[in-house]
Amino acid sequence: MGNGKETEISIIPSRLHSLLTDVNTPHLLAELEAAVCSETEADTIAAALIATHAGLFTGLHGLTKLIKPDDQIVNNSEILVNDEDLLLPVGANDIWFLWVQLRHISATATPSLDYAFTVPGGGAIEISAFWHVASRDLPADGTNERDTDCQNTEQITNFYGLYIGGGNAGNLQLQWAQHTATVENTIMKENAYMVCLRLA
Repeated sequence: MGNGKETEISIIPSRLHSLLTDVNTPHLLAELEAAVCSETEADTIAAALIATHAGLFTGLHGLTKLIKPDDQIVNNSEILVNDEDLLLPVGANDIWFLWVQLRHISATATPSLDYAFTVPGGGAIEISAFWHVASRDLPADGTNERDTDCQNTEQITNFYGLYIGGGNAGNLQLQWAQHTATVENTIMKENAYMVCLRLA
């Protein structure tokens, strides 16, 4: 790309904004038409801006949102199963911050709910449950099972975590099960989610 096009790309946002939003300057229709670029030119400009500002889409700005589209059921089982939707592909040596909200319900309070993560070899995750400003627990190994209440009304469990990758890529996988095997449906509800920010 030549210097002329680079200059044009660098001034287009500010030039159009300052010229076309200046209410004290009259504009002829031809001037406004000339200021509007073609679809091809727009694609070229967008590609150049993305290449120039790649950091907005990777690194510190690598944001991934995972949301359950449907309910998932476990019945009469204490064996952790993979959540069908809440898994994050991670690279070797990645570092990720996670904010997680589990939405769960069961017919009674008997089974409760266990949850944990599996991580790629060499990786580690610490998580801390969060109820409100004055109530949280200390970060602990997120690969160990943790127990949270279930009721016959929808419950919400919030926690945050920090994943530090080792030498292997793979999936950061949420798993869950009943804490006490009970013959009733324990449900991870739709709209449970993970918001994941890649730090490095």
